[in-house]
Amino acid sequence: MKEKKKQNNTRAQSLSTMGIAPNELSPNEMILRQEELFLKADRLKLERKKLNAELMAEPVPATGSDKGQMNNIDEWAEWITRNPELAEKYYPKLMQGLAERKIEPFMMALLIQKLPDHFPKWKTEAVQYFGIKRAKMIQGYIDLIKRVLGIEYPSEIEQQAVESVRDELAEQLEYWENELNALTPKQGETDTAKETPTFENNFDHIAPNEIHKHFKAGLVDKGYLTEQELYEYLKAAFELKTTPQTLFKLKHTPTKQKIYNVFYEYYKDVSEKKHGTRTRYADLLGNYFKGYETSIIQTNWAKEYKTKR
Repeated sequence: MKEKKKQNNTRAQSLSTMGIAPNELSPNEMILRQEELFLKADRLKLERKKLNAELMAEPVPATGSDKGQMNNIDEWAEWITRNPELAEKYYPKLMQGLAERKIEPFMMALLIQKLPDHFPKWKTEAVQYFGIKRAKMIQGYIDLIKRVLGIEYPSEIEQQAVESVRDELAEQLEYWENELNALTPKQGETDTAKETPTFENNFDHIAPNEIHKHFKAGLVDKGYLTEQELYEYLKAAFELKTTPQTLFKLKHTPTKQKIYNVFYEYYKDVSEKKHGTRTRYADLLGNYFKGYETSIIQTNWAKEYKTKR
């Protein structure tokens, strides 16, 4: 008796979600409506399971290992920005679905609305690289955002989704295009324009143009770094204050002492060294360039200081 009462309560609750008052129906009608609700729920689960299988399955025969399978939409969205050519080759149905809007509207809407959330992670990852690798990553982000904003969406669900994040994506697109332009200066720029610093100094009080002038003379003009590498170094060390995953490499240096002197002179003469800051300034070399250690740099600077007193 208690079990039957419990079943009736469950059915009543389910019917109320459909806007139907249980006392308006006979017992038989209640049972029929409840069974109809359960059947619809089962169909919805099957449809979603089928759709997820199409989206997430690897396009290769099963090997008994699930290491190569994507677990969620976020991973796929990130992977496609890094590997657009491979995505076209190995996931043609998905890419065609994006281009021709054959993916279910709710799934497309979910992809669109999640896209701006990737920005902090992408930004953190991008600053860990430099040169060609960084440019390729940024170009991938730009292409994906342009594709999302450029599609004409046939359903209200998709259109509402893109309009809800349009301003965020446009702002992020502008950021990435500025970053890419800074990495790849356009043809025809004057030498003066190329030398204009495009970074902020969050490290100390020195003006960016003075920082650029010092390190360009000591590193670029001597052939140890390219202008592009110098820009990336100044951006990482003075603006972002983040050590890149791959350290910068100085080329054709006759001795390490030459490099020690460049950074010591910045510490001593340009920044007008202050008590207790030697380690921070030694890190500008030791934390960013391959083959240099902060402790050894500081020891060298101490000897240099005693010699010049």
